[in-house]
Amino acid sequence: MFKSNNRWSAFSITITTTISIPLIVILSSLFLPPSENWQHILDNLIWSYISDTITLVLLVVSLSSVFGISCAWLCTNFDFPLRKILSLALVLPLAAPGYVIAYVYADLFEFSGPIHDILQNFGLLGKDNWPISGIRTLLGASVILSFVLYPYIYVLCRTSFSQSSKIVTESSRILGISTWHNFF
Repeated sequence: MFKSNNRWSAFSITITTTISIPLIVILSSLFLPPSENWQHILDNLIWSYISDTITLVLLVVSLSSVFGISCAWLCTNFDFPLRKILSLALVLPLAAPGYVIAYVYADLFEFSGPIHDILQNFGLLGKDNWPISGIRTLLGASVILSFVLYPYIYVLCRTSFSQSSKIVTESSRILGISTWHNFF
């Protein structure tokens, strides 16, 4: 009979082996000659994939930074109606998985989606003015990912801005430094 410690060891080895099988299969394919599918990707698609990935990363980082930093700055340094509610609501995208938000936006903004229908019914959109791909483009993906990921930047910047000294901000205003110059 196993001791309690040996049972946990056997269980953990079994789970680890089961989980690592796909990784072992992928790594073992490095030592085999490339299949024709992989050769097709290398010959025709790899540079397009790499450039699209780099473009997507740069767009998402830029847009997320603009959304997160500007919202954090405004909610921290200015007093306006419903500021407390808005500062909490800006964190809400963290509650939904990114793929769910992507599916919802894709359905809302597709060619026959409700946004298209509403704009067309009110005469704000002609028949051929809506792109067939809708939001399913590189720019659309970067906007959706930015809407999902900006709360991480927002939370960090909001914490940083709220911990910065109010004395420094007031001193810079007394010295004639504008709010935007103080921000930068």
